[in-house]
Amino acid sequence: MFHAIILGLIQGLTEFLPISSSGHLILIPEILGWMPSGLTFDVALNTGTFLAVLIYFFPTWWRLLVKGVLGGEKKEQKILGYLVLATIPAALLGYLLEPVIDGSLRQPLVAALMLVVFALVLYWAEKQAALKREIQDLTWGDALKVGLAQALALIPGVSRSGITMTAGLSLGLKKEEAAEFSFLLLAPISFGAALLQAPDVLKATNTSEMALGALVSFVVGILAIHVLMRFIKQYGFAPYVWYRVVVGILALAFLIFS
Repeated sequence: MFHAIILGLIQGLTEFLPISSSGHLILIPEILGWMPSGLTFDVALNTGTFLAVLIYFFPTWWRLLVKGVLGGEKKEQKILGYLVLATIPAALLGYLLEPVIDGSLRQPLVAALMLVVFALVLYWAEKQAALKREIQDLTWGDALKVGLAQALALIPGVSRSGITMTAGLSLGLKKEEAAEFSFLLLAPISFGAALLQAPDVLKATNTSEMALGALVSFVVGILAIHVLMRFIKQYGFAPYVWYRVVVGILALAFLIFS
């Protein structure tokens, strides 16, 4: 139970911050000598953060569904379409490459290296960002680019929120708009992953630990979204870049020399 609470805290804090929840869920148990949690447990934790983003952005989802689906409003229909299109690459590759993702890619060394590499990519994106566009200003091609970027987060350490925010910044989105689009994208991809892993979750012997971890990640996730949306307006992404670089280098040193 203690491990489930700690992993739930990690998931809730790191899913929405651009620092990679999957990377932390691999590296921290490795450093502490715990048994790896596995992809199924990670998906259970991800269900908690899925519910967090669904509830936090409920007014936005409600507006998109009511005005877009029921009301036929072009602006909301376009944004919903962008979210669907941007979800397809990661959903398709996640389904096709699940054995690879749960096997050779879920390595501590890979996660540590990706923390550093994609920290530098995020740093570059923020430095050159125009920061003028809003989500509604995106094109279908832009949405596909964000979706392709999201597919890279199947590699632990890349960070789903980090790489989609990076893509949004590179397309000229304002920081808060890039963050919101990233968070909205979490809902469909997390829902799909939960459906895919549902049979394995139901067969698992540690369902109570999974439920506890998901509950913790839900509560902490809501707080993390609130903090990030305020934080990036004032400080940007630089603190997260430096955090990733430091943690990644320390983890690499530990893994290589321990």
